[in-house]
Amino acid sequence: MNTIHAITDELEQEHQALRQEVEEWREWWRELRDLGQPRFGEMGERLAQFQAHLQSHFRHEEQCVPLPESANMPSGAGERIHRWRNDHEQLLSKLDAIITQLTECGTNFACWGDARTEFEAFLDHLQRHDAEELELFEELERLEVS
Repeated sequence: MNTIHAITDELEQEHQALRQEVEEWREWWRELRDLGQPRFGEMGERLAQFQAHLQSHFRHEEQCVPLPESANMPSGAGERIHRWRNDHEQLLSKLDAIITQLTECGTNFACWGDARTEFEAFLDHLQRHDAEELELFEELERLEVS
């Protein structure tokens, strides 16, 4: 089995776990919304744990995928890798802003609703990123086989 293929398989397993975690987050927030009892402190703490998990996942991905300058690949793939790495920073920054927002909410229900909306948008962005990432990994795998 080639190197990129092994990496792709490993990262796909991580992505499946992340997709499951995203679904669990969506369900938890739905339950809180339906109960009408946001738990701001717990939300912030749990999101901070999720953020640490994402940071670790992104760091692992970036270690596994070569920098475009160090690999023999078409320029289009290199540009995609740069965008992909920048997207990691944007996702983590957005999640950090949501955590800060929740920390500052106090008992303001409108603030909680806004944070929930922002988090849903974040999760949508993360899922799009995940799909694009898998396409990138498949492309890198094809390049290695060629």
